[in-house]
Parts: sequence; C-alpha cells; structure tokens
Amino acid sequence: MGALSHRGSILLLATVLISACSTHKVDTADEWCEQLQGIDLMAKHSPFWAVFPGIQFDGNAIRADFAKKLNDVSLDSVQHRADRMVWAEGTDLHVVNVASLNEIDPQEVISQWRTLIESSSTLPTQKDPCVARSLLSLYDRVLIHTWVWDNLGQIVIRDDVTTIETNRRKIVSHPI
Repeated sequence: MGALSHRGSILLLATVLISACSTHKVDTADEWCEQLQGIDLMAKHSPFWAVFPGIQFDGNAIRADFAKKLNDVSLDSVQHRADRMVWAEGTDLHVVNVASLNEIDPQEVISQWRTLIESSSTLPTQKDPCVARSLLSLYDRVLIHTWVWDNLGQIVIRDDVTTIETNRRKIVSHPI
C-alpha cells in the first residue's frame, strides 16, 4: 500500500505541475506589434492559476499575417488592380512597387522603402508606427518588384526586382 500511495502522490504532483503550466502562442502581427511596443504579453495572457507561464512566438505565422495585412492595405491603394501586392517567402518580404500600377516614379517608391528600412521611420502612407519595427524584426530582405508593361499596358513583360537588406540579424538579438 505504501508503494502505491507513493506512486499516487508522484502522479498527483506531476498532474498539478503540468496543469500549472500555461503557454500563450503569439502568431499574429497585432500581438507581435504589442510585443514590440513593450506590452507584457505574459502578464496579459497568463491565466491566474498558471504557476509557470510562458510565451511562444511563431515567426512564420507572424510573418504571414503581417504580409496579409500589408497586402490588404496595398491592394486598397491600387483599387485591387492586382491579384496581390505583398507576400512573404520565409524571411523575405516581396512587395509590388505601387508605381507599377500608378503614375508615380518607381525610384521614388523604392527610395521611400529604403528610407523606411534604413531610418526605421513609418511608411509615408501608413499611420501604423509598428510597420518599420516589424519589417526590421521579421524579415531579412524586402524585395520590391517593379513591373514593366507592354505598350498597351496589358501584359507585364518584365519584373525588375530591387533587394533591400534589413540587417535584421545584426539588429535583433534573437530573431524569430
């Protein structure tokens, strides 16, 4: 009876310890932005009973959500005249140059992106202060696709890609 009681105690203790653990998974751009702004996500999301709370970051899910949000805003800016404007491939963020669909100098748009990344300011057309910090902390490169159209403006005949390095691995101590 003593050995059974001892095993039961160990099982009970293990159950209590496991149930006292809680891990919150951060997998959205909004929560990543909160993290960048210094909000204590562990305090915000840990249940009162958690003795061992934790936070887990899903970098791929955060990057995908960030790209989707930026794509939605970008599609609105070009009146949905493209299938997509922004997408993520691993730690690369691909962006279609809005100048490809508007009468804007393509180099001006590329220069604005370069300034955004280099100065860590906000996009001129974006009021979200988290955009630049997210770019720098989530992506190694931003690839800007400038489409060159045929004479009738109906078919893309060339895709000129400008790559801007973010230096994320030098800036961020623990990149996700």
